[in-house]
Amino acid sequence: MFASLARMALGFSALAAVVLGVTVMTPQTAQAVTCGGVTLPANFPNLPNGNALAGCSTVLVINPGGSVTVLHNNNPFTNSGDVLVGVVNNSGGSVFDLFLTGFAASNGIFNIQSSEALCATSLAPSLACTGATGDEGGIVVNGHIVGQNIFNGIGIGNGVALNFGDLIFSSLLGSCTATPASCTAIFALGADVLAASVSPIPVPEPGSFAVFGSGLVGLILYRRRRQRAAMRMKLQTQLQLQPQHS
Repeated sequence: MFASLARMALGFSALAAVVLGVTVMTPQTAQAVTCGGVTLPANFPNLPNGNALAGCSTVLVINPGGSVTVLHNNNPFTNSGDVLVGVVNNSGGSVFDLFLTGFAASNGIFNIQSSEALCATSLAPSLACTGATGDEGGIVVNGHIVGQNIFNGIGIGNGVALNFGDLIFSSLLGSCTATPASCTAIFALGADVLAASVSPIPVPEPGSFAVFGSGLVGLILYRRRRQRAAMRMKLQTQLQLQPQHS
């Protein structure tokens, strides 16, 4: 009966550890990046004065494992000639940068006109606006844009000049599963994004492994204790069964 109870306890412990690991390491639903609160000024081309935006032109969702989903949402900013891009990090780990590529029919995603740049909108007071293009943007922390991203390594993409480059975040972009207050970012480009990639692949936050690992360590120690106890009982039984010599 004792052995049966021990096996049941071990089974419950294993189940608890697996459930705990799944709970901690399962990505949460992607947080919405609305890009709201951006008002286009009178000098913005092709748009009515004061036209407010309800969302991003494009959203880049970084998935577990490091793949990136590109979601296109046409909005007034897109029609101006520029595109407003939001980033949501659901990878489970922090991200340093993104590699961006434009369409073959594009004029170049980094072919940016200063009059259409993010720093020409109502966001200018909250942006550093010291980058070379004015579209670098920053990480969104509790609704405020913090720091300034950097465009780097701009070159040819899909046979078009200024159509490939590296977006380096102003600081590490946290994961929505661990640091939801700073897991989104905003920036703009001269044309829409065809594809994006992360390098290296984000590694899940240490806390996730620590909790899951502690459960596994507990299971290993429990099983070793039970095995040692079983060995002692077996030896005692063997000694008792040995014939007594007078």
